[in-house]
Amino acid sequence: MSNKMMDESSGTLGRQHPVFNLKRFFVGIIMSVIVTGMTFGFWWLALSPNNDDAAMQYKTLNYDVQVQSNGDLKITEDMVVVLHNRDAGPWHQLYQTYTLESDQLTDISDVSVTRVFDSSVSEYTRKDFAMPSSGHDANWDSDEAGHWYIYDVTDSKDYDSKTDALNVAGDDSNKTLEIGWNIPEMDSGTLTFRLEMTFKNVATQYDDAARLMWEPVATNNKVSVSKLTGTVHLPSGANASNTWAWLHSEAESSTTRDSDGTLHFTVENLSVEQYVDLLMLVDNSAMDGVQRTHGGDIEQSTMDSEASKEESWARNQQSQARKHMALFIGLVLTSLVFIVWNIAGAFLSYKRAHYSGSIVYWREPPAMSPAAATNLNGVLIDGSQDTIVSRCMSSTLLSLASKRCIEVLPGPSNWYDDIDLFRTDNAQLRPYVSGIASSHSRHNANLTTTIMLKVDPGEDLTRFNLCHSERRLLELLEEVGKQLGSRVFDLAHMSKVWKNWPKGQRLMSSFTSECTNEFDDLRATKTQSALHGLPMFLGMLYSMFIMIALGNGDLGDVVMMRVATPICACAVFFVSIWNAVYGSSKAISPEGQTWAGQVQGFKNYLLDYSHFQDRDINDLLLWDRFLVYATAFGISDKVLQQLYVSYPTMSDVSWVDSTMSGSLWYWYVSPRANAMSGGVPMTYDGGFSGDAFGGFGDFAANLDAGFADVQSTFHEATAPSGGSSGGSFSGGGFGGGGGGAGGGSFGGR
Repeated sequence: MSNKMMDESSGTLGRQHPVFNLKRFFVGIIMSVIVTGMTFGFWWLALSPNNDDAAMQYKTLNYDVQVQSNGDLKITEDMVVVLHNRDAGPWHQLYQTYTLESDQLTDISDVSVTRVFDSSVSEYTRKDFAMPSSGHDANWDSDEAGHWYIYDVTDSKDYDSKTDALNVAGDDSNKTLEIGWNIPEMDSGTLTFRLEMTFKNVATQYDDAARLMWEPVATNNKVSVSKLTGTVHLPSGANASNTWAWLHSEAESSTTRDSDGTLHFTVENLSVEQYVDLLMLVDNSAMDGVQRTHGGDIEQSTMDSEASKEESWARNQQSQARKHMALFIGLVLTSLVFIVWNIAGAFLSYKRAHYSGSIVYWREPPAMSPAAATNLNGVLIDGSQDTIVSRCMSSTLLSLASKRCIEVLPGPSNWYDDIDLFRTDNAQLRPYVSGIASSHSRHNANLTTTIMLKVDPGEDLTRFNLCHSERRLLELLEEVGKQLGSRVFDLAHMSKVWKNWPKGQRLMSSFTSECTNEFDDLRATKTQSALHGLPMFLGMLYSMFIMIALGNGDLGDVVMMRVATPICACAVFFVSIWNAVYGSSKAISPEGQTWAGQVQGFKNYLLDYSHFQDRDINDLLLWDRFLVYATAFGISDKVLQQLYVSYPTMSDVSWVDSTMSGSLWYWYVSPRANAMSGGVPMTYDGGFSGDAFGGFGDFAANLDAGFADVQSTFHEATAPSGGSSGGSFSGGGFGGGGGGAGGGSFGGR
C-alpha cells in the first residue's frame, strides 16, 4: 500500500464524486418552473390584449342559407358568443351590422332572434333601439332584455322595410343597418343565439346566368371567429352541373359540394378584419323572378377572372407557406439546438467540475494552503461563495493555531479576565471552563470563541512557515488586538470593532484577496462558458427575442407560429435556467485534477479514518493539521466521529488531559470526555461558520388549431403551384375577394 494512494479494494469508491446529482437535478427543475412560470406569466399578461373588442369572441358561427329562385337569400345563423370581463363594464347588447346597396342588397326582412338554452329556447320580440348606459342599468333586464331591434345607422332611426328599403333600380345608394338584441346584464358568459333573416335581391341576372356575391363577414369586422361553417342550398333545378361557386377568404378554409350541388364551407380561426365572401353563378334555367337584370354574358368572364385569382392566390400561398415552413423549421431546430446545448452543457459542466482521477485516498494534507484547499473543495461541491469565504477564515485561523501563532479557546474572553492564559495549560483550564459554562448556560450554539495572540509584536515569523493568507490574517488579528488594547479578545469584540474601522476592512480585503490568489496560483480550474454561461445566456436571450418578435408580429399571423413560438421560448428558457442551477461555471483543469485528487482523496481519508489501523498514538501530532483541512472541507464533526471510533481512549478525560491538552482537538474532545467520565456535559459551538466551534386563453383549442395549421401549411408548401377549381367548389377558399351582399360585422356593447 502506497503512502499516498490506496487501490480501490482498500477503500470505498462511493467517495468519488458522482457525475449525476439527483438533488441538484430536481432543485434545478423546481427553480426553472418557478422562474419560467413567473417570467412568461408576466409576459403573457403584458402581451394579452386588454380592450373591449378582444373581450368578445364568436366561438362558433354556422350559416344555413337557402338561395331563392328570385335571387333572395334566406339565412339562418347559429352562433355561440363568448363574453369576457371588460373595462367598459357589463354587457347589455349584441349586434351585427350590414350594408344595403342598390346593386346587390336592397332590404333585410323576416328577422327573428331566438336565444337557445340547453333544453329550451326563448323567442325575442322586436322593440325600438335602446342605447345601454356605460355602467349598470337598474331597469335594463326588466325593460329591455329579451328584445331585438333593427336600426338604420345612416338615418339614425329604427328601420322599416316598407318605407326604408332601397330600390333595385336605384342610383347606387346605400345605408348601414344594425340588427341587435338585448341580453340580461352580465360581466361574462357564453350565450347561444339563432338569427333568421332574408337578404332581398342579392342576385343580378345576366343573359347566361345569375350572379350572387354574399359577404357574411367583411374586413371591418372586429370580432374573431374560432370556427365559421356554412351550408348553401340551391334553388330547384340547380345542381352541380349548372352552378359554379368560389369561396373567398384569406383565413384557413375548406370547401366541399354534395351531389345535388349543395355547398359546404369551413373557415378556421377567422381573425379580426379578415373577410369571408361567397360568389355563385346559377344557370338562368333555375332562376325565376330576379328583379335586377343586366344584359350580356357573365359566365365565362367570371370563370376566367376567378381562375386567374385562384391561381395567383395558390402561387402566393405556396410561397408564403414555404416561408412559414422554413421559419417554423428554423424556429424548432434552433430551439432544439439551445435545448440540447443547455442540457448537454449542464451535465458535462457539472461532470468536469469534479475530480475524475483514480485516487481514492490521500493520506496527508494536500500540498496547498488551507484557503486554497477551501476554494478547490468549494468548486468540487459547488459551495456558495459566502460559505467558502467563511471557511477560508476558519481554516486559516485554525492553521495559525496549529502553528502556535495563536490559541483558540471556547467562550467569551471575559471568562478569562482573572486568568493568565499565557501561563495556564488547557488541562488546568478544563474544570474552570466546565463550571463557568454550566453556570452561565453557555453550552449552546451562541457561544463565541476567544483568540489569544501568542506571537509577540514585531517577532520574526520565519520559523512559523506561514503562507501569504496566514500572514494577512495574523496581521488582521494583531490590528484587532491593538484596537481593543488586549492580546486576548473574542469574536464578538472583533465584530463590534469592525463596524467603523476602515483599516480593518482593508486588511480583510487583503486577506480574502490572498486566499483567491493562492487558489488561482494552483491553476486548478478553468472557465467553461461554452457549456454553461454561453448557452444559458444565449438561450434566455433567444427566448426573449422570439417572444418580442411574436408580439410585434414579425413572425406573421400564422397559428402554428403563434402556438409554437411560446412553446419553444418556454422550453429554451426553462432548460437555460436549469443549466444555470445544475451546471457549473468552472471546470477542473488537467493540472487541477492532480490537486483535486489530493483534496478529494484526503477528504475521503478523513471521512473513513476509522478504516485505517496503521496509525498509532504518535500520529496525534498530525491531528491539528487534520482539523485545519477538515474545517476547510466543512466535515470536522464527521471527522471527530471517526476519531472516536479509532481511539476509544478519547472517552477517558484523564487520557485526554494528559495526551491532548496541547492539541487543537482538545476543546472538541475534553467536554465529551468530561461528560462520559461523569462530569458536566458541554458542547461548544459558535465562532466562525464551518469550524468545530460552531461552527394563453383556451390552450387545448390553440394546440388543436396549431397542429391543424402545421399540417395545412405543410401541404401548401409541398403542393404543386397553379391550377384552378373551375368553380367546382372543392379544395378551399382563396384570397382576391372582398365585397358582396351584406358586408357583415359583429359587435357588442
